[in-house]
Amino acid sequence: MSCFPWQQEQWERLCSYHAKGRLPHAILLEGPRSTGKQAFARVFANYMLCSSPRNYEPCGSCHGCQLLKAGNHPDLVDMEPEEGSKTIRVDEIRAFVASTALTPQTAACRIALISPAEAMNQAAANSLLKTLEEPNPGNHILLVSHAPWELPATIRSRCQHLMFPLPGKQEAIDWLTAQQPDDEWPGLLDCVRGAPLKAIEFKQQHGLDSYREEKRRFAALLSGKANLVEVGTAWSKDETGMIANWIFHWTLDLARANESGIMQMHDRELAGWLKDLIPRMDSVKLFSVLDKLSSLQQGIRLRNLNAQMQFETLALELMEAGE
Repeated sequence: MSCFPWQQEQWERLCSYHAKGRLPHAILLEGPRSTGKQAFARVFANYMLCSSPRNYEPCGSCHGCQLLKAGNHPDLVDMEPEEGSKTIRVDEIRAFVASTALTPQTAACRIALISPAEAMNQAAANSLLKTLEEPNPGNHILLVSHAPWELPATIRSRCQHLMFPLPGKQEAIDWLTAQQPDDEWPGLLDCVRGAPLKAIEFKQQHGLDSYREEKRRFAALLSGKANLVEVGTAWSKDETGMIANWIFHWTLDLARANESGIMQMHDRELAGWLKDLIPRMDSVKLFSVLDKLSSLQQGIRLRNLNAQMQFETLALELMEAGE
């Protein structure tokens, strides 16, 4: 059991802190989705709860490792949204905070894993703040976050931040090819903005076909050849979780071409489809779409906005930009 190759620096840093007795009470693991932060946190928790680690890795055979494999280690507290819910309940946080006053049951420490940390509601975050301000010895909290800016500043300021950027494209391709040789990995990585674990999921879902279909729909909308309501409905029912991200980058590419010329576009296929339209597009409306997209996903997730209505409004503005 080990971390991913692109996480080696983060792993060595935390192991060094631990070896020197300087491991922070709370660590915020932050970065884009599908880069392996959750897996890293779990492996590090395993390492911390292992009674006989070897070469900075859990042994896999001690009593602690066996309990972890069985999924019932008493000193590992998992906190995540329940099935069908988007939030981490305050009761879970309160139960953990109460347990920090007790001695760990079998290991030398107790580990809490909170993921995604931004799923905590205000009451849960306030409850966690108490133990962050007055930490009890022998307790460590690993907060995994895809959107750390959504966490209260009081939480962020009391955590040691550990960044998990996307791996370089070639490193990601090499790792993916080692898992399964495939000429489509470069294209799949482009579709998921470089996230290797998402690329695997995307391949299993035949996501490259979905990407191409949505790009054609996007171009047809701008060209006035698609039905506004049908486009909004299709986008609101997207199952890849990537549609807003794709629209943002396609729109950004068009805005770049509108300002600096079509040769500046990254997506040459899209440039070919819209080459006659791009010089006539309304750049103000394009940048307005970019502003809306920046907050669209967060609004749908946190404020339960009507997704179809939001995407129809977005589609209308895109259509107007192309008129």
